[in-house]
Amino acid sequence: MKIFALPFFVLSFSACGVLVPVEGPVPTSEVQVTLPQAGSVVTSPLNIEGSAPGPWFFEASLPVTLEAEDGTVLARGAAQAQSSWQTVERVEFMATLEFDPGSYAEGVLIFEKDNPSGLPEHSGSYEMGVRF
Repeated sequence: MKIFALPFFVLSFSACGVLVPVEGPVPTSEVQVTLPQAGSVVTSPLNIEGSAPGPWFFEASLPVTLEAEDGTVLARGAAQAQSSWQTVERVEFMATLEFDPGSYAEGVLIFEKDNPSGLPEHSGSYEMGVRF
């Protein structure tokens, strides 16, 4: 009887572990940018505002890169959380990037999920086109 009770207990425990409900809304993994608007003309210094799910941050920041249309990096920086980042809820952020667009006409803002582990399953990014 004990031999059958142990596997039943393990199965029940495993099933309970899978079925435990998560409280609160499940956020999307996408960054929401409110400033600048996608496709808008931007100048330096570029002020950026938006929000992202808390797990995108590490130590209250997430990496932001501005690249030209050919992939040339024009600026790198970090968006800073404006409130507690240790949550699954959305967290507002702000960043400022200084850059020289040179002769480029278009670029892309890239927001990366800060991933200190380096594990691919914890990575993520969001890209938004801009013009110069």
